[in-house]
Amino acid sequence: MIHAESPHPRTDEITVATKVFTRTEAFRGLLESIPPYINHVIVADDGHTQSRASIYNSSWDFELNVLDLEYDAGIGVGRDALVDAFDTEFLLMTDPDHRIPPNAHILLEQLIEVPEFGGIAGLLVEDGRVGGYCHDFRNEDGGNILVRCSNDTEVRRIADYPLLEFNFVPQAALVRRDALADYSWDPYFQSAKDHLDFMIGQWDAGWQWGASPSVLFEHIETTDEEYNKSRQDLVSWYKAKEHILNKWEYDQIVSKRNSAAFTDRSLKTAVTESIPVGIQRWLNEAGDIKNLALGRYRA
Repeated sequence: MIHAESPHPRTDEITVATKVFTRTEAFRGLLESIPPYINHVIVADDGHTQSRASIYNSSWDFELNVLDLEYDAGIGVGRDALVDAFDTEFLLMTDPDHRIPPNAHILLEQLIEVPEFGGIAGLLVEDGRVGGYCHDFRNEDGGNILVRCSNDTEVRRIADYPLLEFNFVPQAALVRRDALADYSWDPYFQSAKDHLDFMIGQWDAGWQWGASPSVLFEHIETTDEEYNKSRQDLVSWYKAKEHILNKWEYDQIVSKRNSAAFTDRSLKTAVTESIPVGIQRWLNEAGDIKNLALGRYRA
């Protein structure tokens, strides 16, 4: 089915997907924001599913498929289940506290025109600022260190809208099926680093990625005690980082990337860019040990 108001003949090939644990009211807001040209939505729920029964039993203008997962199965299991369940050509992966803008179809129009791209993300509006942590990857020290870096990015005009190429983009992206066939989300990850692993896997598979600054997803950041207890476990966080290092055969990951604001170049970024990668590697390793000992969570 294609709605009469559909802005593009292929919007019926999009499935919106999200993984929800708690934050029920934020999740309701996500569903309410889904544009009328979207016909397919999949939710992976690993929380108290019955607490969202009123949402799931409501009448929506789209087909809603709910995957009732084991309690606290984790973000990796949830996103992997979403990929297994969808049957369209494109997956619009979001977080439950996002709001999908009416012009999200731009991502489809652009992705169709650049077949070498695995996916295109929108940017996030957080506290009145446009952000998304968009950045690139490069290998140094003979491939032993992954550097998350900021490069000069040429603005391309695709489907009459600007597009910028990055290796890492926000978790508010339209992904093509072929890219997910090459690399998808790793079920190992419980609460952190799953998206970094996914972007490294897409980079390793040779897919290009981009961000479309015309498409802005509002991020309504919400939390609760149950969410914090599950999602900000320090030991789990550091195990996730160790898993990435072992999986991709890196000794360390260092950051020389831009700040959260898409247009900002922070003083911290300027300073870290001046530190040799070898020294920053040892600083990061010492920082990991210190933060774990002190009980500090580091994103």
